[in-house]
Amino acid sequence: MFSVKLKTIYDIIFIIILALLYNLSFSPFDYKYTIYLSLIGYFSLIFNKEKSQAMKYSFIYGFFVYLIGVSWIFNSLYDYGGENFLLSSVMTLIFISLMGSFFILIGYVFNKEYSKYKKFIFPVHIASLWTFIEILKSNILGGFPWLLAGTSQINFVYNNIFPLFGTYFISFIVVMFSMVFFLILKSREKLYYFKYFITIFLFLILFSNVDSHEDVTKDREFRVSILQPNIKPTYKYDKDNINEIKRVIYDMSNYSKDSNIIIFPETVIPELYSDKDNIFKKILSKNKKTLISGIFRHDATQNRFFNSMLVIDKKNNIYDKRKLVPFGEFTPLPELLLPIARMLDIPMSNLSKGNNKNSEIVLDELIVHPLICYESAYPNLINQVDLSKPEVIVILSNDSWFGESLAPYQHLQISQTRAVEFNKYILRAANTGISAVIDNNGNIKGTIGLNQRGLINEIFRAKTGKTLYSHFGDYPVLVLIFAIMISALYLRKKNEK
Repeated sequence: MFSVKLKTIYDIIFIIILALLYNLSFSPFDYKYTIYLSLIGYFSLIFNKEKSQAMKYSFIYGFFVYLIGVSWIFNSLYDYGGENFLLSSVMTLIFISLMGSFFILIGYVFNKEYSKYKKFIFPVHIASLWTFIEILKSNILGGFPWLLAGTSQINFVYNNIFPLFGTYFISFIVVMFSMVFFLILKSREKLYYFKYFITIFLFLILFSNVDSHEDVTKDREFRVSILQPNIKPTYKYDKDNINEIKRVIYDMSNYSKDSNIIIFPETVIPELYSDKDNIFKKILSKNKKTLISGIFRHDATQNRFFNSMLVIDKKNNIYDKRKLVPFGEFTPLPELLLPIARMLDIPMSNLSKGNNKNSEIVLDELIVHPLICYESAYPNLINQVDLSKPEVIVILSNDSWFGESLAPYQHLQISQTRAVEFNKYILRAANTGISAVIDNNGNIKGTIGLNQRGLINEIFRAKTGKTLYSHFGDYPVLVLIFAIMISALYLRKKNEK
């Protein structure tokens, strides 16, 4: 009995190490190989377990992956939600447990009974289940597309595949390779799975040599200034400091005279926008340029409040955020959860969702694809309709809610995947960081570090055309994984007869 308990303790310690390895593959660490070690170790732990034990260990693995990777959620709930330690801790643990519970499906399928599946389909079956779980996590109850396996592999060997099939397909590849490596180590069919690996590897090399990028003759270069004022929420949401905040951003804008575009971060001024008297007109009066900034705005006709992006060119263009953050910007299931939201009392958490049809802003010389903060994790929000001009993706963010944590680095890495998927430059302005100009290959051309005040003056290229991924989105991956899962189930049933 004692030896069994000791073995369980060792297993849990091993799981914690595996969860740490999983997170080390993401920014700011970027050890790309560690996610493969994590997955191989996870598979080796559950493959010879009873189904119930494999499901239990899978939950524990998922729980610690998210506990290590996204425990920064506690920071925002505690620091800006009334400093209620107990409530913030409970909500964080419930959320992390919910994320961990998705992994149970892997343990349900992959355990000591895995030999019932056909050997040729098993690696892709597990990869399909994993990808299906990532898609579920990204969409259920508002969605949380964080720590996707594919995101960790940006600027690695798959950069030419991102614009073909997107991040979920990279997740599929990562898990499939990890499973094949595991089977080479543990299975009696070592030669078979080695050939399996070589076949897939050659297939990916073939795809990675496909150039999905379009004609560049219509691309245009512009100079941008991105301002990072580095104003903490505790200071920002004190009404006595609004005039000082306006002075700071006005003074910083003086250093952007040579730029075509000037960009401020999400809701840079914590008051409702007024078209009649605002700091932005004062800034533009100094020299003519395009100005982009995050604002809070009120629609008096509907009495609704929005987290918005203001783009001033020859006229004012408004984009309203479509993907809101649960509890941070709206309360899900208000009949049930409104008392909790009132206890947290997070500033500006009663916002409305924008119109889904409002997905791009067409200016005289280029097209802006607007995303605000959390939206950058959702590639389906980038909808290329008008292809008459070169395009750029603009992301306004405010990661100051999460303090000195992994969140700003992870968020920046997610933005890099969008740049590669759509073959577009990204201009990212974040209140306390990390602001950056990201090129269409996912490389950071200019940046301001976390918790620093500064300005980026950088040339970027507005690019034309669509990638294969921007044409079809995640539909090819959905077809692939459902075809594999249905085939695996059919072959197992046939094999049992």
